[in-house]
Amino acid sequence: KSIFIGMISAYIFHNIFVFDNLVSYVLFFTILAFIHSTSSGVKSKENAFYKKVFSGEVLNYLALPTTVVLVVVSIYMINVPAIKANTNLIQAISPQGDITKNLELFKKAYSYNSFGFDEITEQIVQTASSISGQNIPETLKNEFKTLAEEKLIEKINKTPHDARYLGFVGSYGGQRKKYDEEIKYLIRELEEATKKQTSLFQLGTTYIRMGETQKMFDLFKKAYELQPTAPESINIYALGAIYMKNTAVLKELESKINPNTIINDNRFLSAYSAVGDYNMVIKIMDTRLKTDPKNAQYKLTLASVYSTIGQKQKAIDLLNEIVVDHPEYKADVDGFIKQVQGE
Repeated sequence: KSIFIGMISAYIFHNIFVFDNLVSYVLFFTILAFIHSTSSGVKSKENAFYKKVFSGEVLNYLALPTTVVLVVVSIYMINVPAIKANTNLIQAISPQGDITKNLELFKKAYSYNSFGFDEITEQIVQTASSISGQNIPETLKNEFKTLAEEKLIEKINKTPHDARYLGFVGSYGGQRKKYDEEIKYLIRELEEATKKQTSLFQLGTTYIRMGETQKMFDLFKKAYELQPTAPESINIYALGAIYMKNTAVLKELESKINPNTIINDNRFLSAYSAVGDYNMVIKIMDTRLKTDPKNAQYKLTLASVYSTIGQKQKAIDLLNEIVVDHPEYKADVDGFIKQVQGE
């Protein structure tokens, strides 16, 4: 009895944190079947798991009807609304020919007040973001945004300490370039999950956009100290040092960073460009061109740098090389050459 009680208790505890699956179901019901087989239809109850057995009348006229009613009510109250909400959600995220129908389907999915509220909200946020650049009337785009915002706030009010959703709301604010809103919710998320590295990275990145590099650097440093051997921690901390022009930290991290990361990770290219370290930008692009000498985008980026620092002839030479390798770009390149020449 101790073993089986322990196993079932562990199973219930396990289900608090993860989704169940078919394999664990098979094991669970096999154990239940074994327990039942040792306790029913045996002459002696000495070795039975449970010894008290109800009479046939109690089972047939009380237990069975009660169980049937409870199962039917549970299915109707819990499963049916969720199934209907899910059906409408699937249609809402599928092309309907008329985007207004998608909006109505989202509203209908919400109307069932099922436990699928969170999933519906995440999907409408994604839809509102994806249609922002489409040829759709602004009034309709705003209706999607308004509904998404209302449901996000409703969720936050219901579960104000849900770190995951606070981060989700913050990210949505960042997508709409509402950086103050993004920062507000990311700070709240970090109050609930102080050691969540991805949120530290995200908030720090937002501070870069806001020009608050010191706050960014402090967050990147904190994230690095949480996992100082993790490659991403090292890379992010190094990026923060570049934006701060902190040569001491860069020297400290020099032996820990993979040189190929600096060359191939566009975040380093952007960081060096942002702080005006054009020598490093040229070094990165030259190295890339050694492995892919006909890459038009690489040459265009390098030509732009040379033009910025006043080395116009080098820029023009690179642009002419692009035309040789890619004649289809001639018209665009000629226009860029005229810009470089100041015409």
